[in-house]
Order: sequence, then structure tokens, then C-alpha cells
Amino acid sequence: MATIDGTSGNDSLVGSNSDDLISGFAGDDTLRGGNGSGNDTLDGGTGNDSLDGGIGDDVFVAASADGNDNIDGGGGTDTYDASAATGALTINLSTGTTSGDVGNDTLT
Repeated sequence: MATIDGTSGNDSLVGSNSDDLISGFAGDDTLRGGNGSGNDTLDGGTGNDSLDGGIGDDVFVAASADGNDNIDGGGGTDTYDASAATGALTINLSTGTTSGDVGNDTLT
């Protein structure tokens, strides 16, 4: 598994064709899982981020005060992991939105 780390600025990070762990850290980041069928873990960190898993079974990490993120799971069976949230969280599966401790995220 490749590990790809961003900076405290606004980063654009693209994974490989295999499994990747992509972390944007602070800033308004754009993270893409790559063009292969890898099973990626994407963590935008703080800031308003755009996350695209591509094909594969991907995990999108959400934590307290992460910002408002746009998350596109792409193909595969994907997971929205908000286990690091420390406050209340609402996930509306009908509208594909979350609100609360992890920010206001859009899930597609």
C-alpha cells in the first residue's frame, strides 16, 4: 500500500492503480484514488475537500471539525468512516448528506 501525504496548503493528490492511503491534512484538498481498481483510504483532513475514490472498495475518513467535503465513491462498495467523530452526527441516506461534528458533507 502506497502512502501519499499532503501539506498544510491546498493539495491535489492522485493515487496509484493499487491500494493507497491518501491524506490531505489541512487546506482545501482534492484527493483521487487513481485509475486502477485499488481499495483506497482517503482522508481529506481539515478544510473543505473533494474526495474521489474511483473504482474499487474505498474508505472515506471523516473526523471532528474536518470541514465540508464532497465525496464521490465511484464504483465498488465504499465506506464512510466517521468513527473518529467526537460529537453528534446525522447521516441522511436519502439525500446523501451528513451534518454535525464532521461538517456538512455531500456523498455521491
